[in-house]
Amino acid sequence: SLDGYQVCLFSYGQTGSGKTHTMQGAGSEGGDRGLIPRCIEQIGRAKVAMEDKGWVYKMEVTFIEIYNEEIRDLLRGVSGKAKGGEKSASRGDLLRKVGSSEKLSHEIKTSRDGTLYITDVTRQAVNPTDTASIEALLRLAAQRRSVSAEEMNAQ
Repeated sequence: SLDGYQVCLFSYGQTGSGKTHTMQGAGSEGGDRGLIPRCIEQIGRAKVAMEDKGWVYKMEVTFIEIYNEEIRDLLRGVSGKAKGGEKSASRGDLLRKVGSSEKLSHEIKTSRDGTLYITDVTRQAVNPTDTASIEALLRLAAQRRSVSAEEMNAQ
């Protein structure tokens, strides 16, 4: 992503195998951080270094889950969603729970240039150096995950 390419972090495995812990971690500092916060931190460091050389970085994220063969947008309803990447939601917006009965159907498609994308998914502009907003976004996505199947492992 530091060279301008789209990046996807994908985790696959059975329920309870540690996918969420690997991706998100269990804390905001130290060795318990997951891949997502570590990667965004690295991008933030590179952003600062390259901006000193005149580069301009804009970053957008999406958070989806595929659960029972259905794609779910975990950021749906967050205000400040990015169309052109100019506006980023505040921490208060990210922490607000948004309820909606409208159900969107998402599909994985291929664009004319050969890149894959998911239809009707929220693209959220973020500043990779704003740790508090990144953590709030991760918490919101985690709250919206499907967790009912995890109860199978409680037995």
